Amino acid sequence: MIMAFGVAVIIVIFPTMFLLSDQPWTLFVTQTLGLFAWALAVGFYPAIVSELAPTFARARVVGVMGSVAAAVFGGTAPYLYTFLMTNGMAWVFYVYLGILAAVAATIGFMIKETRGMDLSEDIYETEVTPSQTAENDDMESTSSISAVRR
Repeated sequence: MIMAFGVAVIIVIFPTMFLLSDQPWTLFVTQTLGLFAWALAVGFYPAIVSELAPTFARARVVGVMGSVAAAVFGGTAPYLYTFLMTNGMAWVFYVYLGILAAVAATIGFMIKETRGMDLSEDIYETEVTPSQTAENDDMESTSSISAVRR
C-alpha cells in the first residue's frame, strides 16, 4: 500500500497543480483527489508502524517519528510553498512533493514482508518464566500508578 500511496500522490500532484484556480469547484475536486491519495496512507499506517518498531519501544518510536515528521515536513510545507509562490516558483513545491512520494514508494518496495511471521518479540536473552512475568507486570502497574500520582 505504501507503493500505491506514493504512485497515487505522483499521479495526483500535477493535474491538481494545473486544475486549481479561483473557482470553488476546482478546490472541491483537488481536495477530493488529495483525500483519496491520503486515504491510501492512513489506511495502512497503524499496521506498518507496528511492524517496523520493536514491541518494547513501539510507543516511543511511533511518537517520536510522527512528531518529527509532522514538524519537519508538515510544519515547514506552508512556509516553503508561500516562499516559492511569492518568488514565482510554485512548481518547485510540486516537484518536491513528487520527490517525497517517489521516496515513499521506493521505501515501500524495500520494506520486508512480515506476512506469516511471528511479530511477538522477547526483549530478554533468557526464557522468561511465568513468575518473572508476574513480577514485571506488578512493577509496571506500580510504576504507572506512581506516575499518575505525580
